[in-house]
Amino acid sequence: MSNFSIQKKEPTAEEKKLKAAILASYSTVDDGSEEEDDNDDDDDLGSNANVKAVQEAQLAWREGQKEAAMAKREKDKQDRKNQKEQGEERKKKAQEKTAKGERRGGR
Repeated sequence: MSNFSIQKKEPTAEEKKLKAAILASYSTVDDGSEEEDDNDDDDDLGSNANVKAVQEAQLAWREGQKEAAMAKREKDKQDRKNQKEQGEERKKKAQEKTAKGERRGGR
């Protein structure tokens, strides 16, 4: 068992009035009389601006990923080509070294 008790705090009359005023301000519906405060194209409810922004961000991200993947593919292709050339070069040098050794030993 716990050794403490929870004491319930009773709000004062001033706090009750403040809370009621705040709730009243949230419960009122704007009739559009304060147009100077809302100059952008977004409506208070039902705005698709955020949806559009998210879609554009996703599209940009996808395009970036696509470009990165294409760049990686090209780099991998170039790396494979370079590896193949280096392998052929090593084989060629090994053959030349072997041929040179055979010529020396065959004299």
